[in-house]
Amino acid sequence: MPKLTTIPMTFKLKPATKGDIDFLVNLRKQTMSEHLDVAGWFMDDTGHLERVLINFEDCYLIETDQETIGMVKYLNHPDKIFVMQLQILAKYQRQGMGRKVVEYLIELARDDSKHVELHVLKANPAKLLYERLGFAVYDEDKLEFHMTTQQ
Repeated sequence: MPKLTTIPMTFKLKPATKGDIDFLVNLRKQTMSEHLDVAGWFMDDTGHLERVLINFEDCYLIETDQETIGMVKYLNHPDKIFVMQLQILAKYQRQGMGRKVVEYLIELARDDSKHVELHVLKANPAKLLYERLGFAVYDEDKLEFHMTTQQ
């Protein structure tokens, strides 16, 4: 039986820099292509790069033990935190780190009397995680569920 890679449940967020763009594009392709394809939203390398560059100043690398394991991009609005993207490297998925990052954002929002919103592709199993963390669907479009912690 292969040994599972385990990661500590602590992390830090480090602002992404232009030097991180190749990592972010590859991460996005690795974690999102399958879900985008199922949704019928076919994206080439240029499309992935464009998505990485949108609100780049709000992009943070997720680091643990000096290793970069993913990214989160979120906007801190006066009334809410909007999670634009959350991606974890495949070898670190299903180990609780995505949960910890979302819990951190929920707590950050709660401290400022805000709620958290995000959109998740309908074909993405991450929707189940968000529901377990208290998110509910408040709207949807052809490709995504729109979810919020605000009830």
